[in-house]
Amino acid sequence: MPRTTGSRVPVLGTHDEILSYTHPARARKLVKTGKAVVFSREPFIVKLARDPREVQMSNQNIITNFTEYFRKERDVFVQNRSNTQVSMQFEAEGRSESVLIPRGKKPLNLTQLVSFKMIKESLDLRKLVNRRPPVLVLLSEEQYIEHYQKLADSNGITLEEAMDNAHQYQSDLQNKRAFTKPVADSRKTLDQEAETRADEPPDPQDKVSPRVTGLCANVGDDVAEKDRMKAGAMLEEIKELNTYDKGLTRGDLEFLLGRGYYASVKKWATGELERRS
Repeated sequence: MPRTTGSRVPVLGTHDEILSYTHPARARKLVKTGKAVVFSREPFIVKLARDPREVQMSNQNIITNFTEYFRKERDVFVQNRSNTQVSMQFEAEGRSESVLIPRGKKPLNLTQLVSFKMIKESLDLRKLVNRRPPVLVLLSEEQYIEHYQKLADSNGITLEEAMDNAHQYQSDLQNKRAFTKPVADSRKTLDQEAETRADEPPDPQDKVSPRVTGLCANVGDDVAEKDRMKAGAMLEEIKELNTYDKGLTRGDLEFLLGRGYYASVKKWATGELERRS
């Protein structure tokens, strides 16, 4: 059973996982407004009545027609358009799969890693695709092949080899195995060198915590003002997270700079990044 930390109250998600810690007064307000229920009185723990990802999705203008997109089973191709790696969680029928999408523009066939059913039911995917600017974009099979054909032509290999190399790299990344890159060819162009650097295994400091993304999901213009987390409460929870284990990662701080919404949150993240540099 999770325990409170001093005067901090654990806030559980709909699957009983700890999402964050909050002040007792805010926890009581969540219960009073019906947004949470009392999970335990001693120690005091509250559980959200609804997944915050669903709340955010209900407040967004749907950009992609997912009903039509997922009408028939298909390969799902995505491309990471952010400047950091993206961690996604897929769940279905009691099973859970985690997928890490590295930095770089190389598209990925998600259906090689998780089932179509899991992808279809993923709220994470819909949220990341519908963001403006989008974190992930959905590609057609033609766009996916075109990307790797250009990559194959520039490196003097076949399309199949380019796609196999990308799939092997992703598999190694998922299995957390060391990836050995070939020795750089001094004759490579600048574009090829940039592509090679994008293939490097991600730095653990670039990882973004689900708790940070969860906090940012509760603020922003796409969240109704009455439901939006206050700046002071958000900053307090971020500082609390920074005291756990090794603290927030560089990826967490950069994510807060882009998605933290409040000037005070972004200012704190900027100061923390400067302090570490």
